[in-house]
Amino acid sequence: MSQLTNFSTGGGGGAASSFQTDAGIATPLLGVINIVGGNNIGTIGAGNSVVISLEGTTNHAVQIGNVGGSLTSLAVGANGQTIMGSTGADPSWTSSPQFGGSVTALNDISTTAGNLVSLTGNIYACNTANNTTSSTIAFKKTRIAGAISSGDTLGSFRFTGYDGTQDISSAKITSTNSGTVAATRVAGDLQFYTHPDAAIALPSEPILRMTINSAGNITVANPDAGTALTVTAGGLTVSAGDINATLGNIAAGATVSGLTVRTSDTAHYTNITDVSLTTAGTDVNIPFGITTKGSGALTIDTAGGGISFRDVTAGFLVTRWHTNQATVQTADATPTAIVTIPLVNSLMVSVKAIINGFESTYGDCVGGEIMVTAYRAAAGNIILVGAPIINVNYTDLVGTSDIDAVIDVGTQSLKLNVIGVAAQNWNWVTTYSYMYTIDNT
Repeated sequence: MSQLTNFSTGGGGGAASSFQTDAGIATPLLGVINIVGGNNIGTIGAGNSVVISLEGTTNHAVQIGNVGGSLTSLAVGANGQTIMGSTGADPSWTSSPQFGGSVTALNDISTTAGNLVSLTGNIYACNTANNTTSSTIAFKKTRIAGAISSGDTLGSFRFTGYDGTQDISSAKITSTNSGTVAATRVAGDLQFYTHPDAAIALPSEPILRMTINSAGNITVANPDAGTALTVTAGGLTVSAGDINATLGNIAAGATVSGLTVRTSDTAHYTNITDVSLTTAGTDVNIPFGITTKGSGALTIDTAGGGISFRDVTAGFLVTRWHTNQATVQTADATPTAIVTIPLVNSLMVSVKAIINGFESTYGDCVGGEIMVTAYRAAAGNIILVGAPIINVNYTDLVGTSDIDAVIDVGTQSLKLNVIGVAAQNWNWVTTYSYMYTIDNT
């Protein structure tokens, strides 16, 4: 049976020198039981335990020791809280631990909900390994059900500022999956956003400014004002490919000396379509020039399109000067048109052409020039104005090769003809210019 053994201590509060009980509880009426000499309270036998009961404590409380030898009971911590020490005071429960010095994590630090927040300090990723590796900040996107889906956002850097009421995103960089998701295939892009210097209704998100897509193409979005891309120094070099302006102009501003296009010794520009070099602005006296460097020549290859010039800004607005080249081959003495210029009603044209003809065996040649004018009234057929002015030089004075200008009322056209020699092949080329004018309506 249980036995209670009571010990009296000398002096009404001293310590018992020794006691022994085979069963039951040893209870000092006054004072304390001290264990000295480095001894401990222990149990002998399996299943035994030492129980210390403190009055006034709370279930699940943490006991804190102090220099007085007693234990202090902390309040019960809430879910997610941890104990954090404090110099000169008892530790306390906290949901936002603050660390001083270095914190070493042997494994990953994960947060399944909530954020990792630095209120006044910085977050560094450091790598002190003695090798070529570096620190990496990785954004990993997965779905509990499996692979991600096309269009998922893979990660984002966001920059915010407090406007006095709430945090507003001023800029962000995001990456979005933009293609098919399959084994070893997760396409991604980079998108750059900035907030304009203007109020935007909540949620007041920044606006997309530039995208680098999964193929490596860079797209600069339409800016709020000004030029989308400005190079202040160093220039812009395109080592391969084209510079295309699908809508708009390639312009040299008034503050620079001009627009320069350079080629290397072996490079040249081809397949340039619909090019317009324009001087514009409030200064109407802006000159335009093309200058070749050194002994280089200026070559304009229009692939048959010719060169047009117009400088009339009032009155005869459709008036235009045009120059071009043309070729033809003849095998007999039949007049053959090398140039055909159709005329509509109320149109006049003046043509000046230089024509060369060369027999295919290089035995004979002819060269000359033609000046001719024709017109059509508001109604009626095309009409020659006077006789064409023709100057011709021959190598064979008895030959029949020749040049001429005629009108064709069937097609309402002015034609520059070349006449070869029977049973001979002649190659003809002309450089011609014409100016046409429509009446001032």
